[in-house]
Amino acid sequence: MRGISWRTIAWLCVAACLGTSAATAQDKLIHKRVEGRKLVYHTQAKIEQTLNIAGMDVETKSQVFVHSEHVEGRRAADGTLRETQKVTSMQVELQLPGGLSVSFDSANPDKPAAIPELEPVLQLFRVTLRTPTTLVYDRNNELQKVEFPPEALASLDESTRSEFDPEKRKKQFKIEADFLPAEPVKPGDKWERSQESYIGGGQTFFFQTEYQLTGVVDKNGRKLHRIVPKPLTVSYAMEANAQSPLKVINSELAIADSEGEILFDAVQGIVHTSTQRVRITGPMTFAINGQEFPGKLDLTIRQKTELQP
Repeated sequence: MRGISWRTIAWLCVAACLGTSAATAQDKLIHKRVEGRKLVYHTQAKIEQTLNIAGMDVETKSQVFVHSEHVEGRRAADGTLRETQKVTSMQVELQLPGGLSVSFDSANPDKPAAIPELEPVLQLFRVTLRTPTTLVYDRNNELQKVEFPPEALASLDESTRSEFDPEKRKKQFKIEADFLPAEPVKPGDKWERSQESYIGGGQTFFFQTEYQLTGVVDKNGRKLHRIVPKPLTVSYAMEANAQSPLKVINSELAIADSEGEILFDAVQGIVHTSTQRVRITGPMTFAINGQEFPGKLDLTIRQKTELQP
């Protein structure tokens, strides 16, 4: 399957690293925009996947480290505010089926792949490193659009360019920011969100996630609201026009286990730390050239994003 294979693992690495943006009474938790503010985040992610097709296991592993800068500009006369996100450093290690491996280091981004067929993976990382993302918010801090420099994407092939579609990115940013409760909450309160996670290659995971505010913790002098996410269900979909000869006919995925926490700074209106591990398993049915094959997926994603001093 093109997505839950080496290319999707590469995209999962990118997506995992670019999605960030005393409680005795009820607190209203909201994202805030501060003119001129600069935030630096460090993200590390580890992905392990075993895909069984017709009785044969295909294993893929990846590890990624990313530093990113998030700079909020000044409000324009119409009330809009632009936030520019830029990756400042990135290291990636991929272990692929057949004993193949590929490495990317932003210190030497143009180093070619040892195997030409893996060059599209490195190109995705190069573009991510060199292409700033601009988020445009209105006067009410609602995300209105996502922008990329046109010249940065002009030379990309169609499949890579599609991963930088502004509307897809806007949708994903809004979904990722929507974990906060709509109403004021107190410790012990729970709420749920329906969320989509686009993983590249025309593929999407759909999660139903429960969140619970457990209280307030002190970290380096900051009072942070501790929120515990608990994925309840997961499903998978592949677009009909996905550019892959291997299609997914059916899937019955489930959350095998998970753990995590989000530390939210209510004063600054930002995520301070987000840590999560989720394991997704279940049967899938694939088809190629009209012939169907039974399969199973075992996918574990670990991620930690932390605000730097």
